[in-house]
Amino acid sequence: MVVLIGFMGAGKSTVGRIVADMLGVSFVDSDVLIERREGRSIREMFDLHGERYFRQIERTVVAELLEDATSVLALGGGAALDPEVRRMLASHTVVYLDVPYEQAMQRINGDSFRPLLQTSGVREIYDRRLPLYEELATVRVDTMGKRADDVAVEILRFMVPPPVLADASSRLVATIGGTYFAHAGGGLLERAQELIPAADAAENIVLVTAERDASIAEAIAGQFGGRTVIPVRVDDREASKTFETISRIAEQMADHAIHRHDIVVGIGGEVVCDVAGLVASLFNRGMPLALIPTTLVAQADSAIGGKNAISLPQGRNLIGTIHQPIAVVADTNVAAGADQRGYAAGLAEIAKHALLDSAAAVERLLSLAGRLRAAIRSPCIRRCATARSSRRRSSAGTSGSPVSGRS
Repeated sequence: MVVLIGFMGAGKSTVGRIVADMLGVSFVDSDVLIERREGRSIREMFDLHGERYFRQIERTVVAELLEDATSVLALGGGAALDPEVRRMLASHTVVYLDVPYEQAMQRINGDSFRPLLQTSGVREIYDRRLPLYEELATVRVDTMGKRADDVAVEILRFMVPPPVLADASSRLVATIGGTYFAHAGGGLLERAQELIPAADAAENIVLVTAERDASIAEAIAGQFGGRTVIPVRVDDREASKTFETISRIAEQMADHAIHRHDIVVGIGGEVVCDVAGLVASLFNRGMPLALIPTTLVAQADSAIGGKNAISLPQGRNLIGTIHQPIAVVADTNVAAGADQRGYAAGLAEIAKHALLDSAAAVERLLSLAGRLRAAIRSPCIRRCATARSSRRRSSAGTSGSPVSGRS
């Protein structure tokens, strides 16, 4: 379990919700749960029965919550005062959100529901608690002047260290609905199975691919020894993005009794990534998806961000879902040549992301203009993954959120 601690105003509730969304797990605020169970506010409990009464309830609730190892928990600012709570936290990942006293007071100014604000000596309470937070912390994150989603990404980078890849890069894509690594570099196809989380635990691997990428799919299938590999062919053209295609793939998966802990792997260009993603988001009400894009445009754009769609006669991509993959493996050698399909569109996507990113990114792109085939691939695809994940967080309504919280 991930447990967030810190003084009131540190942002435990706000950041905790974002971390939980990015990990795809539940979030619990111990203060909120206590208030719901008691049917009254924490201030009312303090006023009627005193702090000791509240701390006893808090200890019992925290012990119960810590039994669920799969959620994210935000603790009230004073929970760390209890020696029994500190003992229980020793076996969990404890994230200390550090906030300067002055900024904490600015964030919670006027909050009449916080009992400590109704007493004198708040600064002394702050100073007394800091050593306890430091002692408990598995990791400390400074929240000064940072947005809530940026703090959440810092936490995730600590929790999910990237694999070590020679001549390649692994970029953490942290967005609402799932957090994963986008790997980019030459020769990564040979390590596809290694780079797909939970591949060892799956009984069946569904490979959705186009005929033109059949040799790549066969090579990848050979890496999943001991598991049943079900190949599914899709024509990698826009005309394939239909309900009929989705239905055909789903029926094949049903014939093989695919369950929700198996993995769908999309190997191909934009159409294959879209179709594989939509099937994975719908079958069994959602199951793991990994993407191995084989065109430059898919590597730079469509494989990142979890967007999946099919088209209608009235327009493209009108029916779709957002379903984040568990990994993206972009072997840049596969999309290296200008004669490859999707190459020109991929360059256009890279140019667009550079323009949206910064002047420095544009300058770097121009500096590589004469060596596009050899140099543009890995670094620019990695930059695209970063740009797309940042905009996904922004569109989800979190990137502008200040770090704030209840307790």
